[in-house]
Amino acid sequence: DAICPDSELLILESEAHSVWVNSKILENHNITDETPDIVPGLSYYVRKDGHVTGNVYEAAGWRFLFDHLKNLTDEQIEAAVNRWIKDSERFGVSCVFDAGFPEHNELHERVYAYLRDLDKKGKLPVYVDGCYVLTRPEKMKEAVEETKRFSREFDTEHLKVHTLKIFMDGTLKIHTAALVTPYEDDGSVGATTFDKEGIAELLMLLNEAGLDL
Repeated sequence: DAICPDSELLILESEAHSVWVNSKILENHNITDETPDIVPGLSYYVRKDGHVTGNVYEAAGWRFLFDHLKNLTDEQIEAAVNRWIKDSERFGVSCVFDAGFPEHNELHERVYAYLRDLDKKGKLPVYVDGCYVLTRPEKMKEAVEETKRFSREFDTEHLKVHTLKIFMDGTLKIHTAALVTPYEDDGSVGATTFDKEGIAELLMLLNEAGLDL
C-alpha cells in the first residue's frame, strides 16, 4: 500500500502458487477479514491478528491473477489458439494434454468450442486431450457433472475431454504441499483439498461415469 495505494498492484511468487496484493485489489474483489478461505491451510488469505494481510495462497489468489481472462474477446482467443497451432506444427507437436485454468472453466469452454469448430472444418492438426478443473471440495458433484457435459460436447477426431483435474495440494516452497513427515521449520504438514473419504467418493463417481482423474 505504501508503494501503490490507489491502483491495483500484484506481486507474483516465482512458482505462481502465491501472490502479494495491495488493499486496492482486496477492495475491488470484496475480500474482507470475514471472507472464508477456499480450503483452510491450502488455498487461503494469510491473516495477522484476524486481519487479511494481502498475502494469498493457491486458488484464493488465482482469481486476482487471472481475473481479466473473462474479458477476452472471441477474436483474441482465436488469434492465440491459431498462433499456438502454427507453433505446434513448426515444432512437430502432435498431441497435448491441456491441464486447465483453475477457477476459469468458462475460458476453457470457449477455447474448446473454438477447437471443436476448427476440427469440424478439418483445421485442427493437433490432438488435444482436455479437462475440467476443480479447486473447491464443495463443488465436487457439480464438477463431475460438468466434466460429463464437456465430454459430450467436445468429442471430435482431434479433441476429447474426459478428465477431471483437481488441485489436491500445493508446493513445498510455501508449505502448501501435504506431507506425512512435518516440515522441519514449523512442524506443519500442509493440507489437502479432499480427505480420504472425499477422494474415494470422487473416484467412484468418476469411475461410474467412465472419466479419468
